[in-house]
Amino acid sequence: MVTFGEYPPVAKCVRDFARVDIQQTPPVLTASGYTPLGEGVNLALDLLEKRKESYRKAGISYFRPWLIIMSDGNPEGHSPAELVRAQQRVAKMTAGKGVLSLPISIGNYDNPELAKFGDGALLHLKEDSFSNFFKWLHKSVSESSSSTPGEEPDFKKLLADAKSWSSDF
Repeated sequence: MVTFGEYPPVAKCVRDFARVDIQQTPPVLTASGYTPLGEGVNLALDLLEKRKESYRKAGISYFRPWLIIMSDGNPEGHSPAELVRAQQRVAKMTAGKGVLSLPISIGNYDNPELAKFGDGALLHLKEDSFSNFFKWLHKSVSESSSSTPGEEPDFKKLLADAKSWSSDF
């Protein structure tokens, strides 16, 4: 889990990859300060690539990872070059089936820079629907993980099932 915000703007890993059967207290997250979106996404992609490489070296098959990018603000306090680099990396990885990107705007506003992380598609999380989002995520990941590595989930069906938390549907 990567956060990006605060003042001065910073992106940091607040929870590294872990097995799902190990219960951990979730970190307390608060919205504050700037939104260095590019720096946050680039850090997340670096961590994701490192994890995938460790799986490859160990001969472990894995599913196409999901990159869920949630933001309640427009990018600010950031390097414009880092934002463009992050958008280009996600586009390349998505096209090569290296990641499935799901940009989500928290609240009811359009964020054109965030939308660029999902081929122009941007979902809007209702502010009171975090619980429904995580239930949907659990169900979606569970369904995907019951398939064979290399198989793709029915993304259109997954998005159609997002009605409980997204104001776009």
